[in-house]
Amino acid sequence: MFALGSIMLVIGEILNRKKPNVFSLGITSGGVAILYVATSVSYFGLKILSMYPALIICLLVTAVSFILSLRYNSQTIASFALIGGYLPIFSISGNLIMIYGAMVYFMVLNLFALGISFKKKWQISSFIGLILNIFGTIYIVNSAFYKIQDLSFGINQIIVLVYIIAVFLIYTAIPIMSTYKTTKKFKKADVVLLSINTLISSIIMYVSFYEFKLDKFTGLLSLLFAVIYLILGRIIEKKFEGERNATALFYITGLAFVVLVVPFQFGKAWVSLGWLVEGVLLTTYGILKKEKLFKRSGFVINYICLASFVLLDVLLQVDNLFAYKYLAITLGSFIILGAYIYKNETSGDFQKLYKYAAIINLWIY
Repeated sequence: MFALGSIMLVIGEILNRKKPNVFSLGITSGGVAILYVATSVSYFGLKILSMYPALIICLLVTAVSFILSLRYNSQTIASFALIGGYLPIFSISGNLIMIYGAMVYFMVLNLFALGISFKKKWQISSFIGLILNIFGTIYIVNSAFYKIQDLSFGINQIIVLVYIIAVFLIYTAIPIMSTYKTTKKFKKADVVLLSINTLISSIIMYVSFYEFKLDKFTGLLSLLFAVIYLILGRIIEKKFEGERNATALFYITGLAFVVLVVPFQFGKAWVSLGWLVEGVLLTTYGILKKEKLFKRSGFVINYICLASFVLLDVLLQVDNLFAYKYLAITLGSFIILGAYIYKNETSGDFQKLYKYAAIINLWIY
């Protein structure tokens, strides 16, 4: 396999020097893919290579792939390198050392995709890498669950969680770096890639937290995601002019994770009260500082709070904190109304409607 892959690289190089075309680039791409397969099969399947020689060969193949894909400006070579690298995924089995070796191996492939983004904005290879990375991460994490489920929380669980976070950050950085380095614009495909990465990575992370008996800290995990996305949203807003869609994606995603903090960390009994605090603070800040994004976000959370209050506390009566929560909602509505009065913004249609709604609610209370 190594000989076949090397021969294909040599033949591809000879043909590419004469005139690069689909056939010559295909031979080069196939050679790269076969070298990845040969390395992984030798380590995972046949066990004729130990971890360090396999890792060194993998790094060399990755370096060659990186150079060739940039040299011939070929997204095909990059795509075949990723596909070939992930092909032997189902041969991964055995003890934890083997699983950790697979983590390092796949991390090299992810770093290869990240390195490409510093030079090129190749969306096809990015999507191929993301999809393969999702399957690879799910398979590795699932394998790790079976190996360490009976162990108390320690270094093994930490390694798995760090790996999930690392691959999530890499595929969050790829569309950002490719856009920044190539001085191009964010495209819809970039937004889709970021959305898929966020959705799948967050699900994998939350499942891992529950699997490792860390469900008490899921609220803190939501807060971590929120901080990451709000910071990235601010960076996009400052560094990329006119990128409203990307900026909105990061802010909305960050806000969504902020909303999840309360139910995940404190339980459903405190959902409406926790969201009320978030909503009132964001809305009041938006009104006083004339920040429309914060004001609108705050009102969205307030509406969610009101809906959860009606559903959980009025209809289902999940706890005995009804009076305190209703008092808090009433006070929160007057805090927001007070901010409007302070800024002398009570003449608009929405402000009038909100004022009457707050007064009617006070009478009902």
